[in-house]
Amino acid sequence: MNCKLILNNPDELKTFQLEIGENIIGRDSNSRIQIISGEASRAHAKIILKNNTVTIKDLDSANGTYINGKKTSHSELSDGDEITIANQHMRVEIDQSKDAEAQSYCPKVTSERSVYATIKAKPVPKTKSRTITSSKNDLDKPKKTMSGFLYKLFKK
Repeated sequence: MNCKLILNNPDELKTFQLEIGENIIGRDSNSRIQIISGEASRAHAKIILKNNTVTIKDLDSANGTYINGKKTSHSELSDGDEITIANQHMRVEIDQSKDAEAQSYCPKVTSERSVYATIKAKPVPKTKSRTITSSKNDLDKPKKTMSGFLYKLFKK
């Protein structure tokens, strides 16, 4: 699933690629989507992408979160829904095609705060499993079987 949030105001047009999991919207500079407005709370709302569903939850903001003109505390989003936070209007674009699912693993954001990243799977090296056995007599053996520190620790 590929989900974008398009900030569509008369003076600016920004597109945010939403990531799987939680995407915080708010005034705080650490928010995934930052809204520069005194009417927005620091952490105003969060959009959650999980199990091919997109939901929005208001985070007890002072001025509320609106979906298609109606105030909401928690709502499932659909393609084309309009989110209003403070004086900012955003449109949701959801693409659930297989191509979009493959693209969602390479997040891209187009805005003044742009971040481009490519995530590649890293193979896990094969390791040999070893069985370690010991007995009380092993502790009396010289340092050949244990490091000096462990030998001194377990010698007692």
